[in-house]
Amino acid sequence: MADWQVVFHPDKTFIGRISRGFNFWEYRFAPKDLWMVRVTVERMIEGISRFDERGAAASRIRDALAGG
Repeated sequence: MADWQVVFHPDKTFIGRISRGFNFWEYRFAPKDLWMVRVTVERMIEGISRFDERGAAASRIRDALAGG
């Protein structure tokens, strides 16, 4: 983490047991699972909707979702 210059926010950081799971960079890590945090999925859906409302081609939407 130090290599990436990641620092803890004093009001948002709680250090606890990994077995209880934790959120990190918009993902939820649990002992046997990994998934996107709900807000991340909601933002993705909103972004797709905006492209669709503007009449974007399916290829443009696909490229945006792929990070392009």
